[in-house]
Amino acid sequence: MDKYENVWKANLENGLIMACIGLIHTLLIYFFKLMANPVQGYVLYTIQIAVLFFMLKSFRDKKRGGFISYGQSLGAGMVIFTIYSLVLGLFTFILYKYIDPNLIDQQLALAQDKMVEMGVPQSSMEMATEMQKTLLTPLFISLMAIFNGITHGLIFSLFISIFIKKEENPLFGKDTGEELNLD
Repeated sequence: MDKYENVWKANLENGLIMACIGLIHTLLIYFFKLMANPVQGYVLYTIQIAVLFFMLKSFRDKKRGGFISYGQSLGAGMVIFTIYSLVLGLFTFILYKYIDPNLIDQQLALAQDKMVEMGVPQSSMEMATEMQKTLLTPLFISLMAIFNGITHGLIFSLFISIFIKKEENPLFGKDTGEELNLD
């Protein structure tokens, strides 16, 4: 019944494009030392939402014949963000493990500075730092990047699919617009 291209095959390129956007963003914030800047995350989210909207609209119009259900749009968005998250997770692992292993120490120092600003007692700060040291490994950070990417993709896709869905009218023919004869 479904003559349309497989959703994974149809959105592989979109997922890789989204991954390139994420890689460029990560490299920019790394080279310009903006890892601690909270605004850079919102900039990425805004870009991802806009790009995902156009990707899903293009998928609907070019691969689904101009029609797509809410669930199909949501599924396509999740495919895009799953590919994006896996690529970015792999890059994050390489970044923290091989390119710059000192990033973990920098993040720990940043967390300690924030705890000092908040007035956390020294004993609590030491305990929190030790706990963070056990969790902040390249593998854990990359797994969290995958989880966060898929979670953000779900949220973005849930919202954008509201505007992308366009259901076929079952009383009309698919290509001609003529009413179906139900006799």
